[in-house]
Amino acid sequence: MKNLIYLLSAVAIALSSCQKKPNANISADKTEAEKNESVQFTKTTTNAESYNWDFGDGTNSTDKEPIKSWNTVGTYTVTMTASSKNGKKTDE
Repeated sequence: MKNLIYLLSAVAIALSSCQKKPNANISADKTEAEKNESVQFTKTTTNAESYNWDFGDGTNSTDKEPIKSWNTVGTYTVTMTASSKNGKKTDE
């Protein structure tokens, strides 16, 4: 029996001032993976200067398009916060 890791994408939008905020959008090359199998995340975000990925297991990345694997079987919610250079943020 295969041990699978299930991934969920969480969507939340944080609003602040009327300056332009990033338009966040992410995808993964798979939504199920075996233990220690890599998952490639891709962003099609516009108006962003920096990125903070939260992989739901206590680890983070600031890469634009990270590759991640989990060593514990489970269901993980992955979020990415995109920030513009004027400080606006959007979560995807």
